[in-house]
Order: sequence, then structure tokens, then C-alpha cells
Amino acid sequence: MGKFPNLSTEKQQKIVDTALASFGESGYKRTSIRDIAAEAGISKAMIFHYFGTKKKLYLYLIEYCTNTFIREIKHKFNPCITDFFDRIELAGDIKFEAMKKHPAIGTFLWSVYEEQDSEVKSAIQASMGIAKQRIFARALPLQGWIHLSFAKMSIQSSFTKCYFGWRKDVFVMFPI
Repeated sequence: MGKFPNLSTEKQQKIVDTALASFGESGYKRTSIRDIAAEAGISKAMIFHYFGTKKKLYLYLIEYCTNTFIREIKHKFNPCITDFFDRIELAGDIKFEAMKKHPAIGTFLWSVYEEQDSEVKSAIQASMGIAKQRIFARALPLQGWIHLSFAKMSIQSSFTKCYFGWRKDVFVMFPI
């Protein structure tokens, strides 16, 4: 990832927010690194210096979204809640609040879900499987419950078991 972590937090956030919005609006194939760079106020060469390829930037953003949710869960999750369904509800509330704070994440994740480009499709499925495992491991562990392998679930099958709410730029997934 080059020297991206060495940038100021403000500059990193500007690049990430711009990339999330661009990919969210246009999808992987139609998003231009040139447009992201111009909107972020840096050169196209610097984006490639920081991430190497457009695909690596895209996958970084998926990981960024996962880490954002995990940080929110760590900060707001109440381990005293032991009821499985109450934990699911709380995790949904936490994700909703995170998306309100970071609206571009919702648009981006929706575009990731709908992405069909063969260059990134299998990488998306692998990344999302790992992301689901990491998020659910934080939000849903209960002693004595059977461990479910969310990595084996495809994106499609996990999304069909949810109700989707869409409000402006905020995408919300509510488990049902």
C-alpha cells in the first residue's frame, strides 16, 4: 500500500471518502482513478503510488468499511446482552449509526453488492466473507452456541436473508 499510512489522517480520509463516493456512484468499471485523484486534490500517480492498482484501492475500501464497523462495534457493543436476537438488533443499530456518520460507506457497499465486473467479483466474495466473519465474531459470540462459518456463505445467500432499507445515501441491512 505504499506510503498511504504515512499521510496525515485528514489527507487519508479525503482520499478514502472520495474513492468511496466515486465507486459507490459509478461502480468499479466506470470509476476513474483520474476523477478520484482530481476530487481528492492529488495526482493520479500518487493514487497508484499509495495503492498500486485500482483493484487494490477498491479492496482496501472494502477492508476500510469492515474496520470501521468493527471499531464501532468494539466501542458501542454491550457484552452484557446475551440474547441472540437482541445482539443482532444491537449490531444492526450500530451499523446504522456508523453509516449515518460515514454516508459514503452505504453507497459504496451497495455498489459492491451489485458489482458484476469479473476483475473484482471473486475478490469481493472473498473479502466480504472475511468481513462478515470479523463483524459477526465481534457482535454475536455466545457461549455454548454453534459456531457458524459465515465465510462459506455467498454474498447473495446472506443478503437474501435480510431486509434492505435505502434512504438517500444510507444503505442499511436489517437482519430478519
